[in-house]
Amino acid sequence: MFLLIVFLEEMCMQTLVKKHLFLLVLFMGLLVCPVDTWASQKSLLALFNLRPLSLNALGYDGEILYSLISALDKQNTVRLMPRREMEKQLFRGELSQSDNLNTIIKAGKLLGVDFVLAGQVDKRGSRIVVSFKMVDIARRNIAKTWDESFASRSDIITGGGRIADVIVQTIQGASETGTQYVSEKKRVKISSFTAIHKGKGVALRWVFDPSDPISQFYVYRSEHPRGPFQWIGASKKNNFVDTKVRRNANYYYKLGIILHNGQTIECKSLAKIHDVGQKLPHPPVVVTQTGHVQRIRIKCIPSMLNSREKFKIKEYRLYRQEPETQEWEVRQQFPTTRYSQQELAFYLEDVGLADATAYTYIVRSVSHKGKESPPSEEIVVTTLPRPRLDVSRENMLRQVELHWAALPDIKGYYLYRRHGTRDWEKIVRLRPDTNTYLDEDDLEDGLNYTYAMTAYDARSETDKSDPVTAATKPVPEPPMGLEAKSNQVQSVPLVWEPIQDEDVGGYVVYRGQDRIDLEEIVRLKGHRTCRYVDKGSYLHPLKDGTRYFYTVAALNTYKAIGPPAMAVQATTKHLPKTPRHVTIVMQQGQVLLSWESNPETDIQNYRIMRSKNGGGYSRLQEVDADTTFFTDKELSPDTTYTYQVIAIDEDDLASLPGNSDSVHTAPKPE
Repeated sequence: MFLLIVFLEEMCMQTLVKKHLFLLVLFMGLLVCPVDTWASQKSLLALFNLRPLSLNALGYDGEILYSLISALDKQNTVRLMPRREMEKQLFRGELSQSDNLNTIIKAGKLLGVDFVLAGQVDKRGSRIVVSFKMVDIARRNIAKTWDESFASRSDIITGGGRIADVIVQTIQGASETGTQYVSEKKRVKISSFTAIHKGKGVALRWVFDPSDPISQFYVYRSEHPRGPFQWIGASKKNNFVDTKVRRNANYYYKLGIILHNGQTIECKSLAKIHDVGQKLPHPPVVVTQTGHVQRIRIKCIPSMLNSREKFKIKEYRLYRQEPETQEWEVRQQFPTTRYSQQELAFYLEDVGLADATAYTYIVRSVSHKGKESPPSEEIVVTTLPRPRLDVSRENMLRQVELHWAALPDIKGYYLYRRHGTRDWEKIVRLRPDTNTYLDEDDLEDGLNYTYAMTAYDARSETDKSDPVTAATKPVPEPPMGLEAKSNQVQSVPLVWEPIQDEDVGGYVVYRGQDRIDLEEIVRLKGHRTCRYVDKGSYLHPLKDGTRYFYTVAALNTYKAIGPPAMAVQATTKHLPKTPRHVTIVMQQGQVLLSWESNPETDIQNYRIMRSKNGGGYSRLQEVDADTTFFTDKELSPDTTYTYQVIAIDEDDLASLPGNSDSVHTAPKPE
């Protein structure tokens, strides 16, 4: 409202009052006139080259546009103007692919497109940052501005679809609403508005983006910070000299911004100056400025003009501009008593700053009478960023490999780690020339660990980096294909599929006569091991005809055991059955022994045992498996004999003996 009243007042003072009134009516009419709706056909879009802001950004512009073109071709919702045709027409029209709004609008009209996408690309640390500007040619305004950030070249390849989605949504929104997406009022920004002494006048300077849709600036002045402000002139550049001033007066200045579409914006920034026309000391010469860990350092040299003009400087003041208010705040007062005349330079510092943040400073000299010099040139210094930590390799055996981009002018890094909800633990201090680290300290199997990193110098430490998470390798999976072979003599052969992983250190074999209650019986080395024959131990061999359960688990090289395979069972070979119906007949001084044939198919022979007079049994004879009788002719008179028959199989397993009745031979004749 303030600028509108001043604007009307100014027009009334001009000679072409009717012309101004016509323009005002036209301007007000534009605010209420409806805008034509978009045609239903696909909008035609031209893609301009992205302007690299630094040498490090060269090459990324082409990759980003290639990814975007590929994504738009897949979506098939926007018509793209062929680049060769676009470049040919721009060359004929003596126009360039600029990111300046006026140039874009001229080029867009020449090309006959509906929209133009332009922008800038920069490399900030390890990230590629792109500022896009989408211009609506028909409405002569900016439809949308936005930023995209990419971590790597592979991220650019996958990010084309995201950019394409924004473009399509912007075009569709313009078609549906008939209004521009981003208000020019909100987008235009003025910074670094200052007033300095210049001869007998006051020089005003400010910074703005030349691509913004700004027609000119109106300059207003007051002798009080709250006004009233009067219009004193206009400028199409970023400077203005106020020559109609009073000596020793204090002035306050404001800017009004006039856009191409006639809109007027009141700039909130206020520039002030005191004691106009007085002779003032000179600011120091700024030599270098460096950003450090949460602090900045500015190297200055005293101005020789102060000694020539008899100014006695008592201190230097470092001012920092607050982004919100654009006001200048004193950050350091450096008395000249601290400055050694033997040293050519002195240093100013500002501490307690945020990481990766650009700060704007000026330096002033202060005389012994308290007079401040005009400000030095504005100094923009950026503090060092936090480290950008990434995972190089994970899912390793109790190891995690990390990497980061090295930072300059630091003393080293601190690496922090935590697991779950535990507090951060500082695990290592690293040298400044390192950019990789292999963590293998007290890690456990199959856990997720979160890492963060800080950089430090002699004075401070950055905030922690964005956390990254990495997992260690879990314990080995159960071996597959476990089998146990039955019907073996006091033994059970086991086989399984070996795990093809060198982090597997071997296998653990478990046995029991109950599927649930299994005990470890042996540990085998090597991940290629795939068989084992269980024979029990010397003192505790396996029993004949007994069922056993087995399982196998793999263990890693740290001897951590994984889950077991599903249990299998096997039964050792049974003993042959006891021969049945063992009978004896005494006939003609001989004993005829007979028995039934065993049912087993692998009986090798039968062993005949004999006992005399109730004594122990001794081996008498072995007969073939097909034989079921035996005749004992070697008898003694008056002797009691008892016989046993034992079946022997092909594995030399002996059955329990089949016992006969006793027989007594006749006494020896007298």
